[in-house]
Amino acid sequence: MSDTEENLEGCETQAFLFQANHDLYTVSDIAEAEENGNPIREEDQTANIWYVCFAKEDGKRAYVLFLNDRYFDKEDIILWQET
Repeated sequence: MSDTEENLEGCETQAFLFQANHDLYTVSDIAEAEENGNPIREEDQTANIWYVCFAKEDGKRAYVLFLNDRYFDKEDIILWQET
């Protein structure tokens, strides 16, 4: 989606940050809302999501943190991972 893909430094495990855009509604959900007189604004139909993936090399588990960029920006994620 953007040039946000990067490895995060300073984490106890390997961490990778990226951003992706996702649909929040199906086409039929959008059509049904409009038919019912409650149209979903175009800017509310999708969301940009920040993802941080954590994993240890040869580990058995991996974790993913995902945050909506309407509420969190890249600096929030950097600060969070540093704490």
